[in-house]
This record gives sequence, C-alpha cells and structure tokens, in this order.
Amino acid sequence: MLFLALFIVPVYAHSASDWWQGAFIIRKYTEGIYAQLLGGQQIYFDEAKAPIYISGLIKLSANEEDSIFLSASNGSSIYFEGLGELAVERFEELKRANSDTMGESYIILNFRSGLLLIDSRSDLNGSSSIIETPVGRLILNNSLISLKINENTKNQLLNFSFVCVAGIIYYAHPDGSIYSILPGQRMIGVGTFNSPKIEISEALPGMKREIERFESVLENNIISANELAGLQSHMIKINNREVSTKELIYPEGKYNNPKQSIVIQYMPRPQPVEFYRGELKPLSMEELELF
Repeated sequence: MLFLALFIVPVYAHSASDWWQGAFIIRKYTEGIYAQLLGGQQIYFDEAKAPIYISGLIKLSANEEDSIFLSASNGSSIYFEGLGELAVERFEELKRANSDTMGESYIILNFRSGLLLIDSRSDLNGSSSIIETPVGRLILNNSLISLKINENTKNQLLNFSFVCVAGIIYYAHPDGSIYSILPGQRMIGVGTFNSPKIEISEALPGMKREIERFESVLENNIISANELAGLQSHMIKINNREVSTKELIYPEGKYNNPKQSIVIQYMPRPQPVEFYRGELKPLSMEELELF
C-alpha cells in the first residue's frame, strides 16, 4: 500500500488550500538552448535579464553540450544538457489560502534524450515526480538522480543509464514490470522503444562525477526568500483541479505485484591469461615408419 501511494494522486484537495501552477527560475543557460512555453510562446534569452522567472509549462531542446539549469518553486532543481529534448508537461502545487505556505506538488516531465540531473530531495511528503521516457516511466521518491538517453539514428536503438545517489527510483518497464533502483545503484539498458533490455547493478565511481558537480552547483544556488517571492508571483491559480487530477491516477492492479530487481555484483578484474606454448618432440623411427 505504501508503494501504491507513490502513484495514486488524491482526487480532492483540502478546502482551505488551492492548487497553483508552479514556476521556475532559469539560472544558467547556453546559446544553443531553445525554450518554448505552453501555448507556443518562445523565450528569448538575454543574459542581462538573468535569472529569468517563468510560469507555466515549458518545452526545452538543446544541441550537443548546450545546457540549462532551473530551480523550481517546489524546491526541486533540474539540469538538462543536450543533444536532446525535455518538456515539463505538468507542474502543480498546493498552496494554503491567504498564505505563502506551499504544500505537496505534482510534476510530470517528458525526457526524450540527452542528460538530465534532478534533485527532488526538498519535495514535501505526498509529492509526486514522474518522468516519462521512451523506455518506460520513472517515479522519484525524494531522489538525487542522473539520467542519460542516447538514440542511434542509424538503427534507432536507445542506450540509457539511470543512476540513483539518494532516495529511490521506481522504474516501470513497457511490459508492465516494476523495478526499484536504490541509492548507489544504476540501471543500464539498450533496445527499442517497446522492448528495452535492462540490467541493474552497482554504480561505478565514474558515473557519480556528474552528480558531484551538480551538487556543487546546488550549494551555490539555494532559493532565497526574495527568489521564492518572485516565483510565487509567477504562479497561476488552477481551476477545476478535481477534474484534472484524474489523469494522474494509475490502475491499482498494475502495481500490486512488483518484480524484485536483480542486482549484479561486479567482481574485480581478473589477471590476464598467459597462453601456454608447448614444444613438439621429434618423431621416433617407429612413428616415422607409420607415415
């Protein structure tokens, strides 16, 4: 039942609270980033105006090595780097009436390819963070993660790697199986959109370097009181929240039999094998007569 609670969104809100559409601070970006708000409005970046406050849903695309770093009004941080695409399809927060106090939040990201680093450890209990990918759905639980997806345009195969440093990642395979990725583990895979092959194992030290750099950036970009006020001024109250939440409810029967993930332990690299070279003895007279 605790596991199901991660996927089921309540269909009602407390009478003393309202649902608001979340907002972002765009802190850093490179010139190769293309950003578009819901409705088609393009964001024209100007370094003189950074940081940039935006409300609503946003669609991002990035060329190779171009990147963008965002802070969300729910306390989450997102770093996205191309080549790839990322879209915030849903972002809602609970806000107490006549108060600036924020409650739980719900966010859905659509991550197609590239590099994605997310810190959702500041999310309040009851929050839900979902990431839709071409190889399945990810559900975060107060997580610090690194996601990589690369597509081979020649054979259309996808290579991907999901690393969990903190919290838990629940991965829903396209065939309906559910796996958990625990802290210190990574899941790698390759395959097509509908049938990726996966392996869960211990994360190698090199895989954590990007997250370590991400954490150093996070320490210098904690949301201040003034920034929080700016974020809340860009939030928009949502009407008919009870109708919209039904889209997030997943069938209970689909998650009542999660598979246990198989963890592969890496063994130390073996010593190189030395081939034995034997010597042929000369044939005896009897052996020569046989030929």
